Amino acid sequence: MLQLLDRSPSHVLESADFADLLPTWTDYYTYEDTTLADSALPAPCYSTFCSSVGGAIPTFLVVAGTLGILGSLALAIALVMCFRLWEQTGLILTTLSTALFATILPFFAAGISWGWTFGDGLCQAAQAMKYGCQFAQGLLVAACVCPMPKAALPGCLLPLVLWVTGFLLAIPAAVIHGTGKDGEAICALRQAPELLWWSLTHIIFWIAVFYILPVGVALAKVALKWERAGWHPPAVITWLFYLLWAPYGVALILDKLLQMNLLTHTCSLQEHLSYFLGLSEGLGVLHCILCPFLVLGMVIRHRRAAQ
Repeated sequence: MLQLLDRSPSHVLESADFADLLPTWTDYYTYEDTTLADSALPAPCYSTFCSSVGGAIPTFLVVAGTLGILGSLALAIALVMCFRLWEQTGLILTTLSTALFATILPFFAAGISWGWTFGDGLCQAAQAMKYGCQFAQGLLVAACVCPMPKAALPGCLLPLVLWVTGFLLAIPAAVIHGTGKDGEAICALRQAPELLWWSLTHIIFWIAVFYILPVGVALAKVALKWERAGWHPPAVITWLFYLLWAPYGVALILDKLLQMNLLTHTCSLQEHLSYFLGLSEGLGVLHCILCPFLVLGMVIRHRRAAQ
């Protein structure tokens, strides 16, 4: 959704191959063969996602970013006023991550509308912040759900370590994004062969944080029947973040399998995958609106119950 590009795999004829084929082509190809040769070529695939949905994406990003910033600001004010929640370092860092994620959305909206004019370095920095906030929140949400041993790390240090780790996990995502070749004014995923392992590493990190980690925490929680002392966001709000981003992870995996030719490439599959990839990312973006306001409601309820 944040990058309106054709992500379908392509096969490019190298210049050396073209030089080898040219003599044979000129010797045996005649004008009468034009119709037969052209009819044998596969028809190109055209995606309608950009033309049908692309115009509304910048507006959606601006609205989501604005509401996300307002929700995070309101939640931060509520946390400041509720002294008993100052020890919830994980909640504070989660709020900060949501605010940073919402802040970067208008820049992507501007890049889609008028082209990315901020340079390649800021493109990678923006992608690092975007995915870093997602990974950091994924780790912090898991830490909020399950209690940690008291002898592990101080209560305020562990969330900080997880928060920094989330941004370190975003390094592969920053590497595989850029402004494109020949100075193209876009900030999108690059498909260079030398970036394959970086791309696979990014997907592995995504699977680990958004699938393996929550499933492991859920199974351990059921098996050990954990009960946390003190206040923390209800499980419904805690798991909402994972639920909103889960479809996007599936879309990323399918898209990578298609790029690696591990799935049979058809125009229909590419068309449906383009919509799935864009709409699932839009669903995940909603977390920066829903999570702050839902947690804010629970903080207000907690304050009233404590009075």
